[in-house]
Amino acid sequence: MKYLKKAFYIFIFLLVFQSYGQVEKEFVERKNSVSINVFGTSGIAGATYERLLFNHMGLEVGFGAFGFGGGITYYPLAVQKNKINPYIGVKYNQIIVMISEAVYAPIGITYTSKWNINFGADIGFAYYPDKEFGGNIPMFIIKEDSQIGYLWNVKIGYRF
Repeated sequence: MKYLKKAFYIFIFLLVFQSYGQVEKEFVERKNSVSINVFGTSGIAGATYERLLFNHMGLEVGFGAFGFGGGITYYPLAVQKNKINPYIGVKYNQIIVMISEAVYAPIGITYTSKWNINFGADIGFAYYPDKEFGGNIPMFIIKEDSQIGYLWNVKIGYRF
């Protein structure tokens, strides 16, 4: 009887442990996204298209009234619905009006709701090859006469 009781407890423990492993995370199934952006890869303001290549990586292109850009995004945790998903990336931004460009490395978060609405924000260090750009928009330069600054991005979109 003593062994039967132990076997029963082990069986229950294994059953609970095994069923816990069956809980599935709700990964984002819709791999495409269009968003309205401020800064980021679309220049000053515009729209972007992102395609998730895997649950951990996506490519993004953007076009706006004043620029264009593109980049790659890496999600350390697989992108999931109804969760905040952190990311890092490397992005390129060309602002046509000021004839300037930047390469920046954002750190940010994105959230996809159960209705497939995306919200996202990021900020990152940027390298501006053109030194004169710092004089045009000093709010993006860390130190005067420097080619190192920052860029940020805020977006809302739809995943399909």
